[in-house]
Amino acid sequence: MLFLIAVTASFGQVRKGSTMITGSFNYNRNADPGFQFVSIGQTIIDQTNAYASVGSLLGPRFAIGLDLNVNYRFFELDQSSFTGGTFRHVETSSVVTPGIFVRNYFPLSEKFAAFVEGGYGLGFGNTHTTNYATGASGPSGSSDGTSKTNTIRLTAGLNYFITNRFALECSPGVITWSMKNPNYGESTSGVNTAIGLKNLTFGFVFFLGGTE
Repeated sequence: MLFLIAVTASFGQVRKGSTMITGSFNYNRNADPGFQFVSIGQTIIDQTNAYASVGSLLGPRFAIGLDLNVNYRFFELDQSSFTGGTFRHVETSSVVTPGIFVRNYFPLSEKFAAFVEGGYGLGFGNTHTTNYATGASGPSGSSDGTSKTNTIRLTAGLNYFITNRFALECSPGVITWSMKNPNYGESTSGVNTAIGLKNLTFGFVFFLGGTE
């Protein structure tokens, strides 16, 4: 299930000097009764994401500003071992990512405008891991860790202007490149592509102030 509400408060449709204030909320839950690497198991992943930004239109098509992303993730693996024991792995993590963004509009008609948006953020994360084990499944215990993550993101979308100050917004998803540096283990990096029907995001946009 993917649920997203995006709220953008600014006013004055694509005008130079307009102020943009955006906010969004996303909840995504995935539950899998079978885990591909074990005989019997179940995985549950819950993710909650909140986003806000403040920006300004430097021209009729170009905006720049600051943003803040807060992400919470819950991961659980409940596994029955081959020897009859049980193993339950629970991991919770939170990441706060301040950053910057730029958006470029491409007017298509009086009512429609496409946009491309890119951004960079530095995330500060905390992770808590707990293993619950019985039988021969492995040791029990818990651990905590912190991390810093550099993230570059790219997204695109479409605005439909209902009035000159209010528009609906739709985006098919996002592409990100990130490098994670934890205080434990080795650094990791990679590209994540989250584009498709299940990644559709919907919202609305306002523009405030500015000149014609």
